[in-house]
Amino acid sequence: MLSQLVTMGLLDDQVGLIGPTNYYYGKPTIVWAAGAMLKYRPKDEYIILGGGDTENSWKTALQVDALIGSVMLIKRNFFEKIDFFDEKFFLCWEEFYLCARAREVGFKCLFVPEAKLWHKVGSSLGKPEEPLRIYFNIRNKMLWTKKPSEASDKSTASGSLPRIYSDHMASICLAGDRYSTCKKIAVGNLQLDKNHHAQYF
Repeated sequence: MLSQLVTMGLLDDQVGLIGPTNYYYGKPTIVWAAGAMLKYRPKDEYIILGGGDTENSWKTALQVDALIGSVMLIKRNFFEKIDFFDEKFFLCWEEFYLCARAREVGFKCLFVPEAKLWHKVGSSLGKPEEPLRIYFNIRNKMLWTKKPSEASDKSTASGSLPRIYSDHMASICLAGDRYSTCKKIAVGNLQLDKNHHAQYF
């Protein structure tokens, strides 16, 4: 895997982040994710590519809007230009935010299909309905909307992000079981040991 990522990264100086095909660990021939693209219509949202595809469905490298954080090869000059991951995100959306910052200052995110990873999906936060996952998912989307742009031109990659997350929050608030969702968010908050994670609040 590493050799394929390095080889592709060296072909273009503007490539700052490179990522592989993510397969399910328990289903080794089924793709979990192949990066993500930002879709602007009918509403702004990230679309995960490749979910459910079979092995070798993706043949060529593709420039994407975001890579999956399970593994990424990141060039040193990228960190020299815009610094490291934002630690306040802690869990959920940290890699998408990093990729958005990269695109703002002219770096490309490249998906390399022949590089392969078998990922234990959900092992950090559990199933989608787990309170801690819901909490960090919504919390970090809201945090993102408060972040300044990396670029001097504010009309670049992050310009649509407040709309993405306001749409998401609206869908949460209009969900059928709003009490259950809000309760899970609260429980997720309480599950955190703030003595150890105070810097994330």
